[in-house]
Amino acid sequence: MDRARALLVVIVMLGLVACGDARSGRAGQDGPPKDGTAAGVGAPKTGEQPALANPCALVGKAEIEQVAKQPVIQETQQGTCMSRSGQPGSQLVVSMAVAPLPSTSPQALDAVAQAVAGLVPGASREPLPGVGDDARIVRSELVTLLFVKSGDRYLTVSVTGSDDPLAVVTTLATRALTRL
Repeated sequence: MDRARALLVVIVMLGLVACGDARSGRAGQDGPPKDGTAAGVGAPKTGEQPALANPCALVGKAEIEQVAKQPVIQETQQGTCMSRSGQPGSQLVVSMAVAPLPSTSPQALDAVAQAVAGLVPGASREPLPGVGDDARIVRSELVTLLFVKSGDRYLTVSVTGSDDPLAVVTTLATRALTRL
């Protein structure tokens, strides 16, 4: 499978995870702030199910550019925040999504990471201590994905085309968790 097709599989999978919650009406509606920094997501009204955060509101465009060390074009696609390089010839793509965990089992996050690792050729999966309530990193030569549990939901950050993908996903996830 070539790089573009593998990346498309990952992006579509992330979009479906986030889109499933968007159809339920629980996805956040906030757009990215105009100044490129991230803003918090408002609290739910009494008696309402808490909304899942808009991933573009968790880490702003300027923050992604700072971490990725290049300009990006940012947009939301099917509940996934996509940031791709604004530089000609660069293959950088960063994506973020927030979704509910499929169960309350302590192994729920690992099950999600295992399922995704099975879709990415040559991927390895391992725990990443010190990030969120629990974290799993999935790596291949094409893409690096970080799955981070925070309460009853998880954040996914993926990157391709970066010289230091682990630093990019870890830094962005850590920033996003402070706003989740």
